[in-house]
Amino acid sequence: MSSLRCGFATAKALRTRISGVRARCVPAIACAASLLFTSAASAQGDTVSLALHEIHTDRGSQTDTLGPAESRAVAKVAREARVLKAILNAGLPEVDMRLGEMPAFMSLNPSMIARSGVLTHPYRLPGPGWKMIVQTSYANIIEYDHAPDARHLLDAEVARAEVGLRKDIGRNVWVSGALGASLATSGKLDGFLDWYHGLIGFPMHEREARPVNQFADTLVVGGRQVRARSSGGASLSDVRVEGGYRWSPDLQTVVSVTLPTAPVSSLDHRGVVSVSLAQTLRGRFGDRVVMEFSGGGGYTPRTGPMSEMQRRWNVGGSFGTRLRMTGGHSLYGIVFYHSAPYFGTGLATQDSGELTTDFGYVFRSRSGRELRLGLTEDIYRLDQGVDVGLRLSVVW
Repeated sequence: MSSLRCGFATAKALRTRISGVRARCVPAIACAASLLFTSAASAQGDTVSLALHEIHTDRGSQTDTLGPAESRAVAKVAREARVLKAILNAGLPEVDMRLGEMPAFMSLNPSMIARSGVLTHPYRLPGPGWKMIVQTSYANIIEYDHAPDARHLLDAEVARAEVGLRKDIGRNVWVSGALGASLATSGKLDGFLDWYHGLIGFPMHEREARPVNQFADTLVVGGRQVRARSSGGASLSDVRVEGGYRWSPDLQTVVSVTLPTAPVSSLDHRGVVSVSLAQTLRGRFGDRVVMEFSGGGGYTPRTGPMSEMQRRWNVGGSFGTRLRMTGGHSLYGIVFYHSAPYFGTGLATQDSGELTTDFGYVFRSRSGRELRLGLTEDIYRLDQGVDVGLRLSVVW
């Protein structure tokens, strides 16, 4: 019975989408969509294929030449049909077409990135062909801590951009790859952020003690200087390759590997291969709310001058929810935790984990494309988080 209800809902939605361009576009739409939905109809009942057949036979003799506007309408509806077919063929509920995915999240702090490849892995919805994900972030970072024989100061603004590609292989398996770049500078936002933190009643004394818009990256551990830089720069990030398996509509496993392509000059320099594994549990509440729990761990070999203080095994987890407000407009929120990457340095900014929130807005088109805007806030001052970060991503 649930399959039939899903089928009727799909047929009704399809009729609604086609009605606006039906007079001149029906033959092309019906021909394409009937081919696309053959396998989906067999899995979900015959209601979708019957609806398409009804539309096709209604105007089957029409042979009008389509203009540019009608051609675009045909292509748009055909893409929606392909996206829906992929979701149904994978055994997922039709409501995922409207709910969409949770945004992925990983630490924006260079100290954490340099020692771990662990990140959140949202439940990946199936789709036709290749999917492109462009992610950008801009983080203002201020970390200052000191001990008798140790000192850490990182004052920078870091911009990152990453382009990823993802493709489904069969019903349940997907693979992806991503390559990005980063730029570390002195920035221009210190004055604005001083005002912002005063406005919300969360003063940053570390920021107030520093010159405005001046870069610094110094780390001394055990009386030994590990690094000292007065300027940043642009560089490549590590390549990331992932593979995921959807065990059910509610459970997914992802294996992620990073390859050391970031140079030594990068704040994000890792220098070794890292491997991580994550499990994601997805829950749906009607056609408005989706919640996800993600957790896992990873291994990063020790390397460099602080190798004796580096943790090889890391764990991380997140809880996130996405609320569909109206149409394709949604709000989301994520709470992210990552374990400490170092131990025994005597510095809280190195020996602590990270607890961060990320929240924002998502617009999802009917064809599955998304625009995401997010704001990242560190909610525990003496950890590996960042002062504030802005994120923008597009899924195409």
